[in-house]
Amino acid sequence: PRLNAGTKHRDAALEGLSTEQRVVADLLVRGGIPNVRQELEKANTAAKAEGRPDTPVAPMLKLADELWPTIKLAQWRDKADAVLADVENVGLRDLRSVVSESESVARDDETRALGAKLREALEKRTVAAREAWTTEIDDAIVEGRIVRALRLSTRAPDPATRLDAERAKKLAEAAGSAMTPDIDSDRWLALLEAVAASPVRRLVKPVALPTQPSEALVHLATQESSRIPALVSMLGLKMPPPPRPVQGRPAANLARPKPRRTAGPVPNPLRTGKAPVASVASKVADVAHDVVETVEEVVGEVVEEVRELVQSAREHAHEAVEDLKEEAVDVRMDLGIAHMQIQGETPEAPEDQVPVEEAAADQGDSTPGETVS
Repeated sequence: PRLNAGTKHRDAALEGLSTEQRVVADLLVRGGIPNVRQELEKANTAAKAEGRPDTPVAPMLKLADELWPTIKLAQWRDKADAVLADVENVGLRDLRSVVSESESVARDDETRALGAKLREALEKRTVAAREAWTTEIDDAIVEGRIVRALRLSTRAPDPATRLDAERAKKLAEAAGSAMTPDIDSDRWLALLEAVAASPVRRLVKPVALPTQPSEALVHLATQESSRIPALVSMLGLKMPPPPRPVQGRPAANLARPKPRRTAGPVPNPLRTGKAPVASVASKVADVAHDVVETVEEVVGEVVEEVRELVQSAREHAHEAVEDLKEEAVDVRMDLGIAHMQIQGETPEAPEDQVPVEEAAADQGDSTPGETVS
């Protein structure tokens, strides 16, 4: 279930504010500092259209910057209380989000202790989720539901979780044993697709292709032979095709480089008595083939690691973007204040705005009673 936070700490934080601060704090609650800027721009646009004076932006943003840590902490404490009230059932993603946010808002002993308690709960839930995940995979293998076991292996409870070596070997052997010539092409194809997407694909060794494989099966098996090495000899390929492009990217140029020309005449092996024998040429070809296979295997593993890192980074991308936006707003606000100080200008607020004594006092040109529209 999604996290449903209360408003206890937020209401307490708003209750202690003056009327002027409450106007800005309400905007912060609904969307942070970016929302304050947006609402100020809307108010000034409407005032300009009606022929009224603009609302001073810099003082309001300064006030918002002062109130934001308090509002943010109150909102986090409401979410933390909601998590602890139902820590066994709240979604892991919500729990991770609250724990991650604690690192930026916890600044006293009480909030640090609360953050530590949340991290302990997250670790406990993560361990339980990993155990449930591996148990479900084991049960699927025992029940002969190999396709389900392979698909489960791709859905780890968190990005840092990996199949242990023993369980990976067990799953790979079960998948290989299920890919026999006795089953039809559709079943073999379903197993092949699940194997190709699983983290154990390089360990899987199918028994044999179906007696009469379909054209679609042969085509897919040829494409996936670079990811499932056992298919190379089974299909009679001398060398597997290059891996397919990742997420629509063009395939790399794998053309062999042209040999460099050496200075001076090239010696003739027939005249020097050093002509290569057939056995030596065969060994060189075998070694070259092994090198190519090793390089392709390493490249495939690197690509898979990159995919997993990208998946892990996506979970925190949204929070990072929001933090960057807030920092950008702070920089813009400071630049606006500095510009006004250099120009010696202080915009006046219209009489029909809500009083903001503190913000006006910061500018020194306004008097109590100036307001925000």
